[in-house]
Amino acid sequence: MTREGGAREPGAPAPPRRSAFRAFAELRLRLLWRRLRGRGGIPELVARIALFALAVPAGIVFALLAAAGAWQAVRAGTGPRAEIAVAALLFGVWQTWTAVSLSVSERDAVDLGRFLPYPISSGRVFGYGLAASVVGDPFAIFWCLILGGAFLGGALARPGAWALLLALAYLLFVAGTASLVALVQELLARVLRGRRVRELAIAAVYVGTAFLVFFMSGGPRPTLTALRVLRTVRWLAFPPALAERAISALYAGRPSRALPWLVLLAVASAASAWAALRLALA
Repeated sequence: MTREGGAREPGAPAPPRRSAFRAFAELRLRLLWRRLRGRGGIPELVARIALFALAVPAGIVFALLAAAGAWQAVRAGTGPRAEIAVAALLFGVWQTWTAVSLSVSERDAVDLGRFLPYPISSGRVFGYGLAASVVGDPFAIFWCLILGGAFLGGALARPGAWALLLALAYLLFVAGTASLVALVQELLARVLRGRRVRELAIAAVYVGTAFLVFFMSGGPRPTLTALRVLRTVRWLAFPPALAERAISALYAGRPSRALPWLVLLAVASAASAWAALRLALA
């Protein structure tokens, strides 16, 4: 019961309140349904279902390969063999995850401006959007399955409590990648307005990578020069760079050396997520 003017009488039961997550999910479903009812909606739905149907079995196959590689890397412990295996996995996943998210999956990113009129905290909406970009994207599911396989392979190679830190390292890598992708999306949306221009910028990154590979194939001296440059700029890609140092230390049986890298990865992931949120609200 309410009094005249809208005030609730003392002792009257409060109206039921829906959780912020439920309200966000309902709004996302409404927007998705509106998009699917538009032109090209049915083909997009069929394509998404097909992608999920392909991503899961393919991810399981590659997860088994990643598990075998991680098992051998943990058995090797220290040395180039273990470090190269970890770096190749993390930098490969990060590069493809970022490129696909900035091009193919860009349309699925949460437009924070659409949710501002609703009584939901912008921080929660942004956090739910980051989570949805991981669990609701078939490409992200594929890469998470690969990372899960690498974790299982490493944990089975040397069972122990250190596997908890290994799991934390992979989870922070996923969180850092998702937050950095969100930050880059916000920056590109302001610097490069047109979608075609953004796609050309992403293509330029791949051309630069191919040129670097060609440059490194010219002999030991060009390769050494390229590696020195890469070691200097690799920290710009902080999710694989920091996670690689932490996981390599864990593979070598040195969890105390992995802890500072895990803390840095957590702080950098939180900072990039905060910066992406500020830019989205600007």
